[in-house]
Amino acid sequence: MKSNRHYFFMLLVILTVMGLVGCTENKGIKESKEDNSPVTIKVAWWGKDVRHERTLAAIDMFQNKYPTIKVEPIYMDFNEYFLQMAILTADQQIPDVIQMDYNHIAQYTERKLIVSLDTYLENGIIQRGEIDDAYLSGGMINEQLYGIPLGTNAASMAYNPALFDQAGIPYPTAESTYDDIMQMARDLKANINKEGFYPLANNVAHEFPYYLRQNGAAMFNAEGNSLGYTEDKYFVEYMNMQKAWKQEGLIGSDGAALFQEEGAALISQWSNQTANLVKEGVVKILPLPSIAGGEEGNYIRPATFFSVTSYSKHQEAAASFVDFITNDVEANKVLLGERGVPISAKVREEIMPLISDNDKVQYEYIEYVQKHSRDIDPPAPNAGSKVLSVLKRYEGKVLNGELIVEEAAKQFREEANKILAAG
Repeated sequence: MKSNRHYFFMLLVILTVMGLVGCTENKGIKESKEDNSPVTIKVAWWGKDVRHERTLAAIDMFQNKYPTIKVEPIYMDFNEYFLQMAILTADQQIPDVIQMDYNHIAQYTERKLIVSLDTYLENGIIQRGEIDDAYLSGGMINEQLYGIPLGTNAASMAYNPALFDQAGIPYPTAESTYDDIMQMARDLKANINKEGFYPLANNVAHEFPYYLRQNGAAMFNAEGNSLGYTEDKYFVEYMNMQKAWKQEGLIGSDGAALFQEEGAALISQWSNQTANLVKEGVVKILPLPSIAGGEEGNYIRPATFFSVTSYSKHQEAAASFVDFITNDVEANKVLLGERGVPISAKVREEIMPLISDNDKVQYEYIEYVQKHSRDIDPPAPNAGSKVLSVLKRYEGKVLNGELIVEEAAKQFREEANKILAAG
């Protein structure tokens, strides 16, 4: 895994190149009139071998259905993807269709590197069909759709029913609060006499931004130039909760590996990461703990998008490819939701018999979240990743006893706002 220093260097290069590109117009690059003449579109994505193999198979199916459109695939590992896209953009060679994520889509939209897909929804090239608004909201920027989610996930808390049965304690529910989970963790620890057992594989509060949502606040303000909260009490409450779990020996340090070996009963992670959490039986998924009297924190998060670039000379053909990957049932029987739960209700229904029982759990969970969520927060600003790294640094200082919580809250807020103000 590449270091954070390498990642931030790469991000700096990306933003520098994109900044240069964003200063110019895409002169001479306009969509040609689509007819029956053969065209070639380039499609780029990141991922591992399974994703590559399934996507290439789906591309073959697309070309069989649309023989006048040839697809040239470009795929690579995530660590190099956005740097390569920035370089290709600078050379005016960016592919026609690019895989996009939630942390970058606002930047690409702002730089006018990707186009609104509303026209293709209106003219039927991209079929809206059985796609609920909740599944598209993550791709909306300034009330226009710039990315079609290839799959969705949501923050979740998974638990191993077998360990709760062993401890003789009731299962958690969708209504369980943080206090409820803490008491369950204590009961699990007291009743499972096993060396190296920790009730919680990680922090069940998941992330501070989620906790802020539950308090009616946000990590960043709408303009992205400061934090979205002014009261340090949220940071103090959140960190005090982390301290209590650590001091009582309720949290392990090995995350998913600990859970897989039945060394923990509860784990917090994205819903599309739950399928391989247990070797036997079926893992159960619930929302993260709630705050008594608090707001709904959950939301449907796009796992990835496909976007059409402004440099494409064949945007209608590119949009046809996006529609195919989104709505074609046979193609999705090959893709099998590898990028997350499909957004089309028809596709979900058709592939349910083909997936594992643990995969079905996440599909059912996404259906639940669709009805128990609110709009996702806007994408993080350019400096957002740096702020989140600073947050982790202060969390470490609190848990290691280097700083008292109140002082850490003040220092974090001041440092984060300075970073965000500078952009």
